[in-house]
Amino acid sequence: MLEGSQTKSADIIEKSACLPFLSEKRLIIIKNFLNETNKEDQKKLTDNLDKIPDFTVVIFAEFMPPDKRTALFKKLSKDCRVEFFEELNDLSLTKWIIDEVKKNNGQISANNANYLSMYVGNDCTTLHQEIQKLTLYKGKNEISKEDIEKLTSPVISMSIFKLTDAIGFKKTKDALNILEKIILSGEDLQMVFHMLIRQFRLIILIKELQNQGLPNAQIASQLKQHPFIISTISKQTVLYKPEELEKIYDKLLEIEITFKTGKISVTVDDKREFILALEKLVVSL
Repeated sequence: MLEGSQTKSADIIEKSACLPFLSEKRLIIIKNFLNETNKEDQKKLTDNLDKIPDFTVVIFAEFMPPDKRTALFKKLSKDCRVEFFEELNDLSLTKWIIDEVKKNNGQISANNANYLSMYVGNDCTTLHQEIQKLTLYKGKNEISKEDIEKLTSPVISMSIFKLTDAIGFKKTKDALNILEKIILSGEDLQMVFHMLIRQFRLIILIKELQNQGLPNAQIASQLKQHPFIISTISKQTVLYKPEELEKIYDKLLEIEITFKTGKISVTVDDKREFILALEKLVVSL
């Protein structure tokens, strides 16, 4: 495994020429070479790609879309196999989880598969490990929400989900109590704020599509969200007028700008200004 930013074209040619040990093929994986190296070095590799022997397999793994106009990309596209792996949207990820559980001879509902992705995150490697753990514990019995909470490690605490729900349903008192617990537990407050932005962005988008007469199933498909999420947030949209949502989103953007420009001071030891901004925001909602 080579890091593109630390690898020269000469290194790739040299390593590829080494005979494989106890194997027919030698595998070299280079991360972000097309994105992190200069044009001169890319040109050198382009001119020398044909020198890579047949017993060496080279994989260029790019985590951001590379510039397709470069000579190196064009040559790789012409002479090699190019695969694009897009991040799964919510619906595709839910289906993937259900399929993985089935491969492990287990069962899980669509709602609980979606819950698992929210609880653990969308990293497929982590999800695969957690699915193995769950199916080993449950056997052929269906995996429940309680099983997920009991056996897996949350990427975002459930308190944050409860907070966004309480705010979405305008339960200000409950939201403040949950926020206080989150603060005392030392949760990442920037993650809390990010989730609040996401919640109101979805409320606004869903409300607009509802006004166009779209049913929940079509909204879920268009926004690439799980129907369970759309169903829950759809119940919240009726509580907000369009002008009210506009003001809320403006407040969220204002906090984000003041945070990014340093007007809200946040350090590891002192988060009081950010906490105060979050508390004022919740009260104003």
